[in-house]
Formats: sequence, structure tokens, C-alpha cells
Amino acid sequence: FKRKSENEKRVFKFAEVLKNKMAVEFRDPEWYLRPFNVSCTVVSIDSPIGTYIIKSNDYIYLRLHGRDVWYSYNYSEGELRELAYKIVSLNPKYVYVFFNNNHWMLENARHMLKILTEES
Repeated sequence: FKRKSENEKRVFKFAEVLKNKMAVEFRDPEWYLRPFNVSCTVVSIDSPIGTYIIKSNDYIYLRLHGRDVWYSYNYSEGELRELAYKIVSLNPKYVYVFFNNNHWMLENARHMLKILTEES
């Protein structure tokens, strides 16, 4: 949903009820462009709407949807290295990277694991 004050209140209230044990993936870039202080894990994205890598509560939880098309995308080594550099530069304690269930998911995931292992 769009970032409006009533939606921000919903996110805060939901995080409070769940005692801050939740992750939220936003599909409106406005949530990523203006920081806000919520005690949940904000899911980072790489998607046609942009790339936003957010560290929250020592976590980076990244969903890779595809750069220019949703859900069916084969990441190049350069793109994976770019994302890995952004992740490592934020110095998270925990990193979770999720790829879409498509033809290249397993190959991309194995390559990303190799790159992140080399970088850290």
C-alpha cells in the first residue's frame, strides 16, 4: 500500500502486536526514500521499481525480483557483485537473500552465496 500516515500507523500497530517479530516488504518506493523508525525488519528489494538495501535490527533481508521485469530474471555476475557490495558495506550481523522461483534462481543463489562468502 501507499505510504500515508494511516498506513504507517497500521505498520507500527502490527509490529507492536507481533512484538517486533515481523518482516515487511513494501512495493511503493516512498517507504524506502524517507526513513522511519519501526521495530520490524524492512525487506530490501531489487525490482523494477528500484533497488533499496535496508539494514534493520542487524538484519538485511533481500528479495531479488528482477531488475527490469518482475519474477523472471537472470542476474549477471556484475549485478550480483553490486548487490553484495551494498550488503557488505552495511555490515549486517545476519543476511538473508531470496530469489524468485524461476529458471535461474538456484544458479543465481549459488553464485550470490559464493560472492558474499568471498566479500565477508
